[in-house]
Amino acid sequence: MKFKARMTATAGQTVTEGTVISSATYAVAYK
Repeated sequence: MKFKARMTATAGQTVTEGTVISSATYAVAYK
């Protein structure tokens, strides 16, 4: 559920910003 929400949010943002947020969220989620 969280992954889907993050993916959608990232898709709506710029590639750069999306990548940064995605990486941060990914690290936190898998920490």
